[in-house]
Amino acid sequence: MGFTGKLSLALFFSALPSLHSQKLLSAPANTTPSRQSPSQETSYTDGLLTPEAILPEGFTLRSDGFKLNRKDDQTELAANGNIRMLTNQGDTLTASRALALIDPEEGSASSVTFHDKVQLRSSNGIEIHANQATIDESDQSITFRGSVSTFQGSARHRGDSVKYYYETRKLSTNNLRTSLAPIIMESGRFEVVEGKEGNIYQGTNAGISTHDAENPNFWLRGEKVTVVPGDKIKFKNLKLYAGDRPIFWLPSLTQSFDGEFNYRPTPGGRSNWGAFLLNEYSHDLGGIPDSLTGIRSAPTHRATWRGDIYTRRGFGLGLDLESYKYKDKPNLGSISLYHIYDFNPGIQRSAEPRFNFDDPNRFIVQVRQRAETNLLPGATGHVDLNSTLLSDTFFLEDFRPSVFITDFQPDNTLSLSQQWKDSQLLTAWTRFRINDFYQSDQRLPEIAFDQVRRPIFGSAILHESQNTIGLYREDLGSVQEDALRAEFINNETTEDRRDAIENLLAGNGFARFHTYHELSLPFSPSRGLTITPRAGLGYTRYEGIEGPLDSEQRTHLQASVDASLKFTKKYPDWVSKKWGLDSALHVFQPYINASVLQTNDLDATFRPIERLSGTTRPRALNLGRFAAIDEITDWQILRLGAQNRILTKRNGSSHQWLSVNTFIDVFGEDPEFNRSVSNLYTDVHWSPLPWLDVTAETQVPLFSDSNFTELSTGVQFMPNENTEIGLRHRFLENHPILLDSNRLELRIYHRFNEEWGVGTSHRWEFADNTLEFQQYSLSRNLDSWALNLSIFTRDNNGENEFGALLGFTLTAFPSVSLPLQVDN
Repeated sequence: MGFTGKLSLALFFSALPSLHSQKLLSAPANTTPSRQSPSQETSYTDGLLTPEAILPEGFTLRSDGFKLNRKDDQTELAANGNIRMLTNQGDTLTASRALALIDPEEGSASSVTFHDKVQLRSSNGIEIHANQATIDESDQSITFRGSVSTFQGSARHRGDSVKYYYETRKLSTNNLRTSLAPIIMESGRFEVVEGKEGNIYQGTNAGISTHDAENPNFWLRGEKVTVVPGDKIKFKNLKLYAGDRPIFWLPSLTQSFDGEFNYRPTPGGRSNWGAFLLNEYSHDLGGIPDSLTGIRSAPTHRATWRGDIYTRRGFGLGLDLESYKYKDKPNLGSISLYHIYDFNPGIQRSAEPRFNFDDPNRFIVQVRQRAETNLLPGATGHVDLNSTLLSDTFFLEDFRPSVFITDFQPDNTLSLSQQWKDSQLLTAWTRFRINDFYQSDQRLPEIAFDQVRRPIFGSAILHESQNTIGLYREDLGSVQEDALRAEFINNETTEDRRDAIENLLAGNGFARFHTYHELSLPFSPSRGLTITPRAGLGYTRYEGIEGPLDSEQRTHLQASVDASLKFTKKYPDWVSKKWGLDSALHVFQPYINASVLQTNDLDATFRPIERLSGTTRPRALNLGRFAAIDEITDWQILRLGAQNRILTKRNGSSHQWLSVNTFIDVFGEDPEFNRSVSNLYTDVHWSPLPWLDVTAETQVPLFSDSNFTELSTGVQFMPNENTEIGLRHRFLENHPILLDSNRLELRIYHRFNEEWGVGTSHRWEFADNTLEFQQYSLSRNLDSWALNLSIFTRDNNGENEFGALLGFTLTAFPSVSLPLQVDN
């Protein structure tokens, strides 16, 4: 129904003087006369010109008073004082003044406008404040003008005007700026539409900024911008503006609120790269595009494209695919491809020589995938593929230095696992060789069946077992083989050394079957005392396939007992806010582990494939946890120790305030170093306060035959709210395998104020008087941007490396850590 309330013009003009004199239309305050049908014979006093007669159907209006005035050829119906209008959808509009213009020819209101402190509260949560509002029944809207402020959930809109459609209860804006934490959005045309899970903001020729200022220092502008609050922003034809100047363009970008920025440029310089610019651009794949936003719901993968420019090395291209199903476990769902045509492949980062290495085509193909597979009855399981194909032995060192530090020789395995009720696990896996420049063993394949500790026929006796069978082979790396062959033909090589080289170059392969079963019976003869005797029997058989080994077999017999006694005491008066104590519980637990293992020695010519690596820490005393099957040997070990723990209350739960574990091994037969007594081990972890954490792992010799010393300590603390300090020290002396070391690492970051911060990182090796690594960083907060400049230098065993990195990010989105870290 239109702005009806039709008038009889003759009646209107003939009665007008008397209306003014008698004030017939001065309605009482807070009255709402009923609306009349146009077909009825009515008079002014019957309500023909009541407020409802000039409003859309279903609207009601109240005010302190109404007046009818005539100006020229138009008549005004004015209302003032405590105006309150209720729409047909239950929305409420309030104002101080209202004015309706009556068209004498049509006999209806041509417009209704509200003035002064205009406010609308909709029934779906929208709130609008403005200086003026005008009803337009032709498109069922109310247009608000003048210092418009609109609130809608977490969004706040400001601008010159906003249009509210009262039938659909939706907003459409022009030249409106919206604050939607953590962003500000402005648009030539802006609409709020209702999606499946809430409101969606769509703008045409719109801009996004996180700089909450009258004139933001940057804008991300797009031909079309879609904002899903708390989830994502999608740009079409994106341009980055610094002030009013465009400096960067992308055809499309979808950015998550809770993820890293989808486009990440990293400029810098490095001695072996030259000046560089690393570029990463990410987007989602899979899922179902939303019809309103175009944003994919439940995407299956994230794709990251790489385009890297190195002035000394060339241009590298790459693509990473990561599965959202294994978002927190990238080793189970990722594919990585990268290639570079290297201008200078012979550039060294370290003192390791690169003889005749000049292949410019360098690449990595890495696949890490998991597929759920339930093949056997009652079992659940999966197939895992972990494979890395490299162009050469130096690729990781040159282009993936952070990976090279922790995984310089990546694995290549394919495995199938089937599990029954968390008690039995069957695994069939193979390790294959695709990078022949590495020394590696192969499993072709190996099948393992493990059974966790569980009762036998419901009794108190527990049984566990490990069983493996497989084909094994080990090959030297091609670089090692070339070096050995060159040494063999050298005239200065002795005959004994030539014999050793021939043995190393000979193939090494065998079949092996291994089984180990253990019975245990834990019991508590008294309160706090727990005793667990164990008895184990194992068997290993070897059949030679390649190399000097013919056939071997060995039997393993193990007997052990674990005993511990637990004492506790409460200290309710140990309360100190300064040291993070809110009462305390002291737990003292002395323990003893005695283990004896008897096995057969293998032939002296046997070359093991599973070998123990050098370490300063004690080996496991349980044969079932001993992974290096080929190096199992006799032992007789008595471990004596005591553990102290202090627990306190924190955040409604128990917190381990201090832990100290001290123990020593006494040997009847030492499986490694022919000692009678080990060092005295002490492991300490003290975490009294959120800003202080201290660890210490020490071992000192008590007797002459345990003659190496290790002190490894670390502390992380904040002396004040603006300074973070990390300090680690490791001292190792007289170890029979590992080199002596006296290493100190120091990291400091200090924030001067909200805008500036500096950081430094150093690593000294005092054993050879070398400053191995030093880094200095400067951080600058520019309200909406965080900039980080880092310079570093590293001594790579005689070959010095240096470089600089520049990192920047939007502060409202997750950012890189401060200070910017280098792979050190």
